[in-house]
Amino acid sequence: MTISDAAVAASVEIVLERGRIVQGLVLDPRGLPVGGAMVSICPRGSDPSVGSSAVTDTEGRFSVNVPPDAVLDVLVATEDWAPAWIQGWAQDPKSSAGPTIVVSPGGRVRVEVQDGAGRPIAGVAILALPQSVPASFLSPLNSRVSSTDTTGRAVLEHLAAGPHVVQAMHTEKIEGVPVNVVEGAEAFVRITVGGGG
Repeated sequence: MTISDAAVAASVEIVLERGRIVQGLVLDPRGLPVGGAMVSICPRGSDPSVGSSAVTDTEGRFSVNVPPDAVLDVLVATEDWAPAWIQGWAQDPKSSAGPTIVVSPGGRVRVEVQDGAGRPIAGVAILALPQSVPASFLSPLNSRVSSTDTTGRAVLEHLAAGPHVVQAMHTEKIEGVPVNVVEGAEAFVRITVGGGG
């Protein structure tokens, strides 16, 4: 479009809606506040990056502005606890009270990575992707990442209970293994990448 074409273009009207404030709380299993947790809120099924986010204060409280009358997905992520989420949360339009989300320690997965000959491989990036989380929430916020040590081992902690795929990424090759994470328990997976030698 040239400058002369712009003069002929139709006008564009942008209408901004007044949002609403949602105030919520993040607690640990003992009912104590969780400070420093990232809370992402977006319209149901949307990408969290287009929603609102906040970090909880020392009292575990957060406050975000969201679209009016929207049904929302809420994701809480923190390094010290497993990710937690609520799908399809609807706020009482006459209240600013938001959800109370209780996080948990989650489970852990011990990973061993080896080559086709059974030798350990060091320095392999390991990623756990939860399968029960809404697709829109598959992001670094709820994934856990580690890398193997010199013995080819790594541990992924604070995983949300439920099915995951543990992926090993080595020299542009990705191998994935399904695993079911159980709250408070440890699972084990062995991943073989590449051919034997």
